[in-house]
Amino acid sequence: MFKWIQRAAAIALAVVALAVPSVQASSDDGLNSVRVATARFHSLEQAHKAGYSSFLSCFDQPGVGGMGQHYVDFSILDTTLNPTEPEALVYEIDPTGLELVGLEYLVPIAKWTAATPPTLFGQNFYRNDTLGVYFLHAWVWRSNPDGVFANYNANVKLCPTA
Repeated sequence: MFKWIQRAAAIALAVVALAVPSVQASSDDGLNSVRVATARFHSLEQAHKAGYSSFLSCFDQPGVGGMGQHYVDFSILDTTLNPTEPEALVYEIDPTGLELVGLEYLVPIAKWTAATPPTLFGQNFYRNDTLGVYFLHAWVWRSNPDGVFANYNANVKLCPTA
């Protein structure tokens, strides 16, 4: 009986491993729970049901990489940071649709009272005065040659031109 349970568990893990896109970060990077919590957002329908909506247009920096289309849940845009509940989902725009490639954590500058920027995963947030937020990307669904927390990702397609 115990061997049967071990085999079933091994098969289940193999199926999950095949279904989850490869990511750059290692399994001990503290991001596994984030991947588990956000895997459902590969479905844009699930993202909409959870309160995420399209925000602004696609972002990229030619010669550096793409950033993609952001979907933000404005109901959680505050000073509380929950790693498994990102304020924004980042999607690559592809001719076949949108593909979840990363996450973004956001904190409104006006609400942040500390002298130093917010931190998460041991990383300092960046400041965007134009949008009025501190932000941190986490490329947990698409490997990034510049690192999991870089702003742009050379492996994300640039925004389509009209």
